[in-house]
Amino acid sequence: MHLVTSGAQDTVQVAPDEQEGTVTDTVSGLSEASPALVPGRPVPFSLSVTGDADSRFTHTLSSTVSLYPPVDPYLRPSVRLQFLDNGQWTELPTADGPYNWKLPAVAAGLTPGEVHTYQLRFVEDAASEPRAGDWQANFSVFTYQDSANRPLVGRADSSIVLGSTGD
Repeated sequence: MHLVTSGAQDTVQVAPDEQEGTVTDTVSGLSEASPALVPGRPVPFSLSVTGDADSRFTHTLSSTVSLYPPVDPYLRPSVRLQFLDNGQWTELPTADGPYNWKLPAVAAGLTPGEVHTYQLRFVEDAASEPRAGDWQANFSVFTYQDSANRPLVGRADSSIVLGSTGD
């Protein structure tokens, strides 16, 4: 496997006989000026999955979002991920832990230059543990080809700020 890194966009490439192409995952809508995540104030962003020049996917693609809260101090915010589905915010179920979510699959047939965009937002519950100060929480998006060996075909990394909720 070969990982090509370019800032917030990463493309993962493996041997051609194992996959049908690569994608570029791009997280947009977040910056240092983005509001901090606190209960009652969601943090919206978008994820675009774009077929690279070598893409001819006959399988669906699955993307997961993994949030990494700070460990020093150890914070356990009660965070959910929602996606915009036909004008309604819909809760995504967690998968493999409280900070991992699987997005709806991208239909088979993604071709070079074709873009599939998700409108997403992190939401924090009022029942979150109180925290003093603002803390950065990193997150990653991983996109896999849904085939027998499930190769990783794209990745992006970003971060949000967990805002103070009192101490």
